[in-house]
Amino acid sequence: GSESRSTQALMAGRAMLRAWGELPSGDEDALAEVIALALRSEAPAIEARDRLTAMIEREPTRGALLSRLWMDWLHPPMDREAIEVCQRARLREIGAALRDRGVAGIWLWGAGNHGAWVLEHREDLGLAILGVVDDAVSSGEWRGLRVCSPSRLIAGETVLIASDTFEREIWERSRTLRQRGVEVVRLYGQGVAASATTPAGAC
Repeated sequence: GSESRSTQALMAGRAMLRAWGELPSGDEDALAEVIALALRSEAPAIEARDRLTAMIEREPTRGALLSRLWMDWLHPPMDREAIEVCQRARLREIGAALRDRGVAGIWLWGAGNHGAWVLEHREDLGLAILGVVDDAVSSGEWRGLRVCSPSRLIAGETVLIASDTFEREIWERSRTLRQRGVEVVRLYGQGVAASATTPAGAC
């Protein structure tokens, strides 16, 4: 009955409080840096929230969880449905720009949740997906797509970074590819540059 549900809910609440109390406090210097970033303005708060999310995924701490709650109060995150609409619009924008330049197929860099999301909405992109780039795996398959090491890509090919949390880090790691003439496109960062065509996959 309702009384037993109330008792169970109360017990669950107490268990959660005990679990939170047992979490480590967290790295104060790293957390202070992220909080300072969130205080500067609304735009940096997006990056700060992403960095906090990554910290929590690596190791949940009381400081990180409390900072995330405070940050969501300071800059309430967009409704999930609104975010989805914006992301799909951006995917269509990037796909149209690449198609206009003659690009027919791309590689995805990122075999995580966001990469899976891009695959689910590949019709918005409107481009053939040649495979997945992963700097931790040199071969194999992911969701029916071949996995290729970044070192196997050749000049003229196009790679779309398919990560919302680690886009900036992947962009930095892709420097050698860009120097070799591989075009790396950020979904949420830079736009699409001048024209090029994409040859058949290299691996």
